[in-house]
Amino acid sequence: MRTLVHTRRVATIGAALLFTLTPAVGYAAADDTSVAEPSGVVDTLATDCNSDGTTGQPWARCTKLDNGVLIHWKKTYDTGTKAHTTYEKTDGGRVTLRLGYSRNGNEHWSSYFTQTRGQTKQKSWSFGDRNQECKASIGLLQERGSDKRQTPIQKC
Repeated sequence: MRTLVHTRRVATIGAALLFTLTPAVGYAAADDTSVAEPSGVVDTLATDCNSDGTTGQPWARCTKLDNGVLIHWKKTYDTGTKAHTTYEKTDGGRVTLRLGYSRNGNEHWSSYFTQTRGQTKQKSWSFGDRNQECKASIGLLQERGSDKRQTPIQKC
């Protein structure tokens, strides 16, 4: 679901930074215990993405990549806080990707999956107790055989 506001694209919790971030480095890889593939089409929350990666929501960060938008946020539910990383593919061909997040130097990843233009995929992880939205974390995306991409640090 997309809307247009003053000819600026508005997408899942964010839209467009005008640059591609450098790969995430210096993190010790720690695979997520969940090997589930990210979900398919996900619900959207239309919010602008500013050039500094903010979305107008203190709990979400985004970055524009060459062929899409990477978004990372956390939200508290009845059972605790979950971290969510979403990739909206807006251009290019079919790719094999994985989504992740980093916290305190540990990376958590989905399994690899394929994604085509026009698809939005999301992976969620348990992040701990309730009300952890403001704890620092970074959204990650990696195409098989390529460097990692990341969002700015998400913290309130």
